[in-house]
Amino acid sequence: MRSYSRHAFSRRAALAMVMATAALPARAAPSGRVVDAILPSAHFGHNLIGISPDRRISVYLPPSYGTGRKRYPVIYYLHTFFEDQRTVFDQHGIQPLMETAFERGDMGEAILVSADFSTPVVHSIYTNSSVTGNWEDFLVQELVAYIDANYRTLAEPAARGLTGAHMGGYGAIRIAGRYGGVFGSVYAMHPVGTGHGVYIMQCRPNWDLLAQAKTLNDVKADPFSQIFTAIYQAHLPNPAKGPLYIDMPARRVNGELIIDPALTERLTNSFFLERQVASGA
Repeated sequence: MRSYSRHAFSRRAALAMVMATAALPARAAPSGRVVDAILPSAHFGHNLIGISPDRRISVYLPPSYGTGRKRYPVIYYLHTFFEDQRTVFDQHGIQPLMETAFERGDMGEAILVSADFSTPVVHSIYTNSSVTGNWEDFLVQELVAYIDANYRTLAEPAARGLTGAHMGGYGAIRIAGRYGGVFGSVYAMHPVGTGHGVYIMQCRPNWDLLAQAKTLNDVKADPFSQIFTAIYQAHLPNPAKGPLYIDMPARRVNGELIIDPALTERLTNSFFLERQVASGA
């Protein structure tokens, strides 16, 4: 995690946040607490796949939050595929990891926010879409404002960080790069969408399954097809092509995979992070 001021977070602390399987010693120090809430959003009214505008969020408040009037930096944690806003707390053990880091002096106390970026297929890909809704806008415009208005935060870019692993790492880099005036620090572990990867992307989906799908649920028979449907809904959305509402960059004809070069280039430019850096998107 790159630091921009005294409020930014150390690289060691960022590693602690994402290394969910680390062994921890027994702890007797006071614990913080996790608050669950619903944030109504204005950015999903146009979605075509039944996404609720009431977005679930979970907010970790550190041990000293309940005393005094101190304000805290905020870490926004972005989850990966097949997870939601509770997974980092319920399965990855983020609370004891952070509190151990506090006790050891590896990092100062901070608030951690996790919101639900899942969709009926699997994930939003942290991207504004004419099919699934405006996820970037939800995070940058609504979630940050809600947290600053309802919790004692240091409401400045230098005191806001983004982190995540895998698809969450992709989202952290994508959002931080686009909204540097909102977030001052970013740390990503094993982010997807880096490197060219077109061959891998073309081989992963079950193209026959996608072509024959009658409902969104049909793609759930294959995890990779589910994931790539989500990617296409984010980066190749087509509101006129239900039930998946996507343009497919490839198809099988008599067993042969036929690539659409124009759609593949469009996907590459929109999805891969190095293309966005090169274009200044």
